[in-house]
Amino acid sequence: MNRTGATPAAGDHPDSSSTSSSVQLLGLPADARVLILNCDDLGTHPSINATVSAAVQQGVASSTSLVVPCPAAGEALRLLRAAPEVPFGIHLTLTRDGPAHRWAPISAPAQVPSLVDEHGLAARVWLDPARSAARRRGLPVLDHEFVDSFALDVDGEAERYLQLLRELPAGLSEWAVHPAVGPETAAEADLGWAVRRSDHDFLLSPRAREVLEEEGIVVLDHRPSREVWNAAGATREQ
Repeated sequence: MNRTGATPAAGDHPDSSSTSSSVQLLGLPADARVLILNCDDLGTHPSINATVSAAVQQGVASSTSLVVPCPAAGEALRLLRAAPEVPFGIHLTLTRDGPAHRWAPISAPAQVPSLVDEHGLAARVWLDPARSAARRRGLPVLDHEFVDSFALDVDGEAERYLQLLRELPAGLSEWAVHPAVGPETAAEADLGWAVRRSDHDFLLSPRAREVLEEEGIVVLDHRPSREVWNAAGATREQ
């Protein structure tokens, strides 16, 4: 596994209007197979916090995203302060995770009425127009379909991950993984513990690291793309 230290990259398929591929914009060969393995949901639950930290520091995950409105966000921030080597960003949180989790916005609901319903955060957004616009501007965005671990069948998930790694195409890809090992309770059943445990087992498995190495896949976090986006913004302001 070739691992290096990307504003969140987004998109789905290469656009012929772009003169350079996303990986070339990141300083890599056009045929490089690049994967962002981001651990989602930091701050959602104490077990998730601990497992995400291990998946990035000891496993093959490259970064994490903090869900600020959640009850364990304060603990997550303390973990991040204690481990400054863990790359992280802010999870844009416009929905709650399930019926048992009534996350509220950080701002007073009266100040953001378009984002809430009677239960808390409830807005929906679609990002595809922005992805296409960014690609036309020559900015690095994802070249392939975004993979969310909750969209995979939990039965046989580990083998499916290994298959996806072997089949990973050239270009920039991103997977959102959700590791945790905490015990499920009735009140927390909708946090999807079976998927989270499976993700944990995969991310910390020796086999995952071996296949990344065998396939020559470059694992990145979001910082290289962010640098390109920031440089493009500075150039426009000059």
